[in-house]
Amino acid sequence: AAVTTLATTASAGATAYLQVTAALFNAGLSTSVNKGGLHFRQRFYLPDTIYDGAAASTGSRIAVGVSSLATNVLTSADTPAVSSSAVFRRVHNFGGLTHTNWQFFVAGGTTGTHIDTGLAFAPACQYFAQIFIAPRSNVVNWQIENETTGKSASGSTQIDTPLAGVL
Repeated sequence: AAVTTLATTASAGATAYLQVTAALFNAGLSTSVNKGGLHFRQRFYLPDTIYDGAAASTGSRIAVGVSSLATNVLTSADTPAVSSSAVFRRVHNFGGLTHTNWQFFVAGGTTGTHIDTGLAFAPACQYFAQIFIAPRSNVVNWQIENETTGKSASGSTQIDTPLAGVL
């Protein structure tokens, strides 16, 4: 699988991401023996002190996780397009959607659901995100921790489980 990276300077409309261009996981209800499941882990730091918008159409959309969507598509709208996804999201679009807390977005190809994690978004912090789906399971387990403050949130869902073989 090829890995694409892009880093840009902090400016209006800037995008930074790490994206793999091929499916690496077989999450969901795979019928194959010893196949399926995923354990995604990502530690990331958000260095800026402001991610909120202060004028019309300004702000940020942050996404960390796995999705069948390209990163620029996953973050180009307040509500992502139909996809197969398990992603932590935080949106602050002045005059539009604003999240105070991290959201866990899960989608199964036709619909998607945002779950409020209860963990407040804080800038200038380091986070550790985990997503786990056991082989041949439709339960998505998630955890996100603000390693700077020591606060965390976790949960699981069976709503809109990502499609098998798509991620």
